[in-house]
Amino acid sequence: MSAHNWPITLDRALREDFLRVRDPGSAGTISWSNMGEAICHVVTAGAESRALPAASGFGVGTKLTVIFKTDGGDLSVTGAVGGTVTLTTAGSFVTFMITVSTNTKQWVVFA
Repeated sequence: MSAHNWPITLDRALREDFLRVRDPGSAGTISWSNMGEAICHVVTAGAESRALPAASGFGVGTKLTVIFKTDGGDLSVTGAVGGTVTLTTAGSFVTFMITVSTNTKQWVVFA
């Protein structure tokens, strides 16, 4: 079996950074150029915020998981329909997904 036929597990993908995107830092916008699923591990040094990128630049079904890696203060994530999601405990996470409503792409909380 050639390497390109091996199944990729989520665990392996996380260990090898297949899906990981850079934490932009306090008040930054999480962004990446790959149109697939992405994971961003966030570390805070106090109460901080991150923003989602414009939904229009991604395909419907694109997912972004924000994992609160180190808790130095609450993390607020903005840009999804329904307002801000606040993570308060290290190890907590939220997954957003692009959907379309009346021909407009938008981020919604998926999990």
